[in-house]
Amino acid sequence: MEELYREHWPLVCGFLLRRTRDPHLAEELAQETFVKATRALLGWRGGNAAAWLLTIARNVLLDHVRRNRRELELPSPDELGVPPLHVAAMDVRDALERLPEQQRRLLTVP
Repeated sequence: MEELYREHWPLVCGFLLRRTRDPHLAEELAQETFVKATRALLGWRGGNAAAWLLTIARNVLLDHVRRNRRELELPSPDELGVPPLHVAAMDVRDALERLPEQQRRLLTVP
């Protein structure tokens, strides 16, 4: 594994650096990649080691993104300059959506 590490560290770290644009994060994710590769080594069927390691690196990066996903608060309608929706307007829209297509076309303006 040490040889695999020495040979492919620059490739894996460079791959992650291009995607994260953060040298510290790329190095951390590369380390995690090689830890996972070490654990999965018995299941590796040989073949292209670089492709195998890059697949693990991509999955490590995706896991990192999912773990750190943050929801952004939406601005208020006033900040966007959008007039407020009235509850009655939403009720009418819901009722129109439940109508068959032909009847809905008769009641809406194209």
